[in-house]
Amino acid sequence: MGLFHLAVRPVHDYPDDHTVVEVGGEVDLATAPRLHAYLAPLINGATGPLVLDLGAVTFMDARGLTALIAIRAHANTAMVPLRLAALPPLVQRLLRLTRLEASFTIVTGPDHQPTTSYTPIA
Repeated sequence: MGLFHLAVRPVHDYPDDHTVVEVGGEVDLATAPRLHAYLAPLINGATGPLVLDLGAVTFMDARGLTALIAIRAHANTAMVPLRLAALPPLVQRLLRLTRLEASFTIVTGPDHQPTTSYTPIA
């Protein structure tokens, strides 16, 4: 994996209009603007929730976190529910340390429904 690696791909639309996008690689100063630019038209055209599957994210810095916050704000403005799924421990830790875990909807399972339980790492 290169220093500036970011992979994003739409998975599919669910019958209830969920759009799932898998994000992988490094979400940082070099790649975060590309992530937001990729997601903007999906948010603007969404008819249901947008689920970001972050399971393949290998690194996220403060700029990556800032991008998630900006993506959440964009989705809120467009009235599109944003959900985060498959959070790797590094993203869980970043959200916990910045006390932002409660400001995102975290989902689990194949139906991508919100969960009330958040599993913090030690």
